[in-house]
Amino acid sequence: MTPLARRRLFRAASIGHILVGIAHFNGQFLGRLKGLPLPAGEAEVMARMAALGGEMLGLRFSLLGVLDCLGLFYTAFALFVGLQNLVTLRLVADGAPPPRELAWLNAGLCVVLGAIAALLGLAPPLLCYAVLLPLFALSALGKSEA
Repeated sequence: MTPLARRRLFRAASIGHILVGIAHFNGQFLGRLKGLPLPAGEAEVMARMAALGGEMLGLRFSLLGVLDCLGLFYTAFALFVGLQNLVTLRLVADGAPPPRELAWLNAGLCVVLGAIAALLGLAPPLLCYAVLLPLFALSALGKSEA
C-alpha cells in the first residue's frame, strides 16, 4: 500500500474518532439541552438516577451527575484523540505515511473501546469501532519508510 493511501486511511479513521465524539454528545445530551420531552419510561429512570447519590468529602453527587461526567469525558477524549491524530499527521512530511506506532496505538484503542461496548451491549459504538479498527490497522501496514 502506498504511503499516500495509508495517510488517507489514517486521516479518515481520525475523522471517524471526531464523529464518534460528536455523535456521543448528541445522543447523550442534545435532547436534554434542547428540552425535548423524554419517553415516560426514560423520564422515570432519569428521575431515579438523579435521586440516587450520596455525599463524599462534603460534595453532593447523584448517579445521573456521575454518568453525565463520564459521558462528557468520553466525548472530550474521542475529540482529543481525533484532533491529535490530525495534528500529528499534519506535522509528518507530505509524502510520508502516518507514524506506524500511532496507527497501532489507535487500533488498540479501538479494540479496547469496542470490547467495552460489546460487554455493555452497546451496538452503535461497537459498530463505529468495528469500522475504525481496520482503517487504523491498514494504515499501519506496509513497508517501513527507513
